[in-house]
Amino acid sequence: SDLLRNSFSSLMIIGLPDTVRLSASFGVCALASPSHSIAETIKGADAALYDAKKSGRNRVSRAGQTAPANSAEWQAQA
Repeated sequence: SDLLRNSFSSLMIIGLPDTVRLSASFGVCALASPSHSIAETIKGADAALYDAKKSGRNRVSRAGQTAPANSAEWQAQA
């Protein structure tokens, strides 16, 4: 997730000044079981995305947990 976010932020976009960098936030939710609906999973990922944005943007947040401080902590939670 850090690699994807860092790659995205390093892109040079034609028409934008060199000082402008884009960021990306992601919300992740696991399909808990076969009885868990896709709609519920998507809602969980959507809520996690808004949590990532609310927590400072440019980060990954997992559904049902607060956003970790760094990728090592995120991997430990996975």
